Amino acid sequence: MSAFDAALQIDPRNADAAYERGRILLKIGEPGKAIADFTTAVLAKPSLGRAYAKRGEAKIILKNWLGAFLDFDQAIAASPDDYEVFVVRATYKFKRGELAGAKADLEAAIALADSATAESLKAMLERLK
Repeated sequence: MSAFDAALQIDPRNADAAYERGRILLKIGEPGKAIADFTTAVLAKPSLGRAYAKRGEAKIILKNWLGAFLDFDQAIAASPDDYEVFVVRATYKFKRGELAGAKADLEAAIALADSATAESLKAMLERLK
């Protein structure tokens, strides 16, 4: 955490440092602070879809489902070739009971993932059927 703090003191618009610090904050139960860092990351680097996805996860913790799904959609728009953003959205669609949407997102993720990851995702998809 201190390394990311230092990097952000040097350059407050360091997208990668803000993203990584946000991930730590999310893991230690600070979703509000994490949202601030993920916002810094997407403002500095709008193509960083994973930052939108993680910000969406932080919003889920804060019970802001609408805001979260807007972020999940932005994640995919920003990084349409990143399988992970599809997996994140699929996870929360499944939790909302949107099985068709979850399946579609997993299928998109499978098409983008490397072969080992695709195999794991296929197993997840089979459990949804």
